[in-house]
Amino acid sequence: MNSVIKGFMSICAIATFAAFLTGCSTTPKAQEATTAAPPQEVVPPTPGVGEQDPPEVAAKKMIDSTMKGLADGNYALYSRDFSEKHKEAFNKAKFDDAAAWIKENFGACEKIEFLGSWQRRGYFLALWKAKYSKTKDDDIILEMCFKKEAGTYKIEAFKPR
Repeated sequence: MNSVIKGFMSICAIATFAAFLTGCSTTPKAQEATTAAPPQEVVPPTPGVGEQDPPEVAAKKMIDSTMKGLADGNYALYSRDFSEKHKEAFNKAKFDDAAAWIKENFGACEKIEFLGSWQRRGYFLALWKAKYSKTKDDDIILEMCFKKEAGTYKIEAFKPR
């Protein structure tokens, strides 16, 4: 496996573990209120990604804003269709670190190809094959797990393979 992919997967694993540890915090509620992060820019969900869309169409719409947000370093756009749980697990600080790492090691995304999607136990999984400027000989597989939540699709996880 390419060392670049291993490095990125390590960052994702560390971010997931850190999110898990954050959920296990023993910080008193009074102290949490004083250390809360400042409010972040709010971007409305991707237009038209509702129940009326088949999952494949919703996935294709959501990947556009996710990849554009990643390329532009825009966390609000990147996470616009994330579930609240996924936004907490992959916050802006983790995004900034991951976006910088991707630019340094992968470069710019030059091409992305939809491979397919399927449903299992109320969740949908969609896969893409991506080519980056610094990894021309290697395909990066992008995986998006999402579900319907309150009349729209929400991303539960988004990661490379």
